[in-house]
Amino acid sequence: MPALVRQYRENQPCPHILLKDFLDPESALSAAMEFPQATERRLDAVQAANENKLGMSKRELFPAMLAAVSDEFNSPEFVAWVSELTGIPGLMADPMLEAAACTNLGRAVT
Repeated sequence: MPALVRQYRENQPCPHILLKDFLDPESALSAAMEFPQATERRLDAVQAANENKLGMSKRELFPAMLAAVSDEFNSPEFVAWVSELTGIPGLMADPMLEAAACTNLGRAVT
């Protein structure tokens, strides 16, 4: 982990990291296949000054693999890992799926 923390903090022009094969390739493919199409009515449209996206905050509607990935990203262990990686203390999961990155499961619209 120390090497990842250093890489994250030293990347330019701002702290960031690329984690190749972050998800198991089979899981990533399965999740991609389950990803809802932009035309699906169950997606919520979000339009604001700085965003125009589709999302889904109803966890019970998630297909199995997307639900598993979302659950993992909201787990205390993963949130603690991201906190350690970024050096941002006190990160919290978003169990309502309203504002966290995992609410971006819908495809962006342009």
